[in-house]
Amino acid sequence: MKAVFLCAVPLFLLFSLLSCTGKMNEAELLAYVRAVESYRAGHFREAADAASGIGNFVPVLLLRGKAEYFLGNTAAAEKYFNRAMRGRNGMGEAALYLVRVYREEGRAAEALRLAEKILESDPSNTGALRLAASLNRDNAAAVSLLDRAVEASGETALVYLDRARFRWTAGRAEEALEDLRKTRILLPQESVIVKSVTNLERAIRQASYTVEASKE
Repeated sequence: MKAVFLCAVPLFLLFSLLSCTGKMNEAELLAYVRAVESYRAGHFREAADAASGIGNFVPVLLLRGKAEYFLGNTAAAEKYFNRAMRGRNGMGEAALYLVRVYREEGRAAEALRLAEKILESDPSNTGALRLAASLNRDNAAAVSLLDRAVEASGETALVYLDRARFRWTAGRAEEALEDLRKTRILLPQESVIVKSVTNLERAIRQASYTVEASKE
């Protein structure tokens, strides 16, 4: 049963966990996977409790911090995000959530400083750009930050479009269509790329219809 359960875990999750320290044992990994499933289902208290006995692995600290954050326990969330940042020796998702914690606690100056620090190392981080804009009292500066976020979103849209093409050629039509849906969301309607998205969607659906019709 344990082997089957582990096989159901996405490979990227296993790799991220095993590469963190190389010391997470099977029991801890299983507990973490259960915590992730609880978190995804919106059972944040269960997720935090399930992860509480695992250890100070960065993904675990991040999960506990996010669960506490959504439970409204900002003090506990802050503690876990800070510990996750120390373990990773960098910014990452924990820093973005810490900005949100500071903002919700009314510590706007600290929140803005941290958002700006994230942008120093990752200028195209859309999350940090949006948070910095929401915290900036200078309207012109806020608009400039949001302009940069729009540009960064456009780059992300192109990544989704490229992946959609690869997924379609690999025979994964439904996944390709989901990537195209995300591409369309990220792009402004006037973008010339929207036409490419529409043409590819039409081609995929037509091909899928043809395949289904041939089976009848």
